[in-house]
Amino acid sequence: MTYHVKFGIMYGNVATKQTTLDDLVRQLNKLIGLSTAILERYARINEEFDSNRLANEEIRELLKELVIEHSRWADKLDKSIRELQRYVILVKMTGGNQETLQIESSFSKQQIESALKEELVNQQKLVIQYQKNINKVNERIAKFGETTPLVNELEEYQAKLGKAQESITRIREQLE
Repeated sequence: MTYHVKFGIMYGNVATKQTTLDDLVRQLNKLIGLSTAILERYARINEEFDSNRLANEEIRELLKELVIEHSRWADKLDKSIRELQRYVILVKMTGGNQETLQIESSFSKQQIESALKEELVNQQKLVIQYQKNINKVNERIAKFGETTPLVNELEEYQAKLGKAQESITRIREQLE
């Protein structure tokens, strides 16, 4: 056993073993703290991933709806072009009769539908934007915790989302 003299006190290997053990305990405590922080971050990332996955599913559903709406519009646009061609031919041939009045009425109806469809697309874009904003706020809440400004912002976007979805429902009812 080797002895060291410091300040008039003799130290042996026992003191160094205790110091080494204290260092190990401190390092182990740091490691536990680091592990806890990593697990918390992992849990937050998992929540963000779930939130993003749900948002992606909602966006896919909206895209499916948009594809269906666009195919309907394409069919109606094709019909409109055909009716317009018939109208032009009939006006040139007859100068106007009952059939041309029916075509004019149909064309006016189609213009109203077109305006409603444009508004529907705008509202659907708003829904997508509000959902993205809600997801961003949820990510910030997961990262920083619930704060009054974040909760207020979340509630504001949810209210706007509700209004846009309500508007979409009304427009679809008018289109039917």
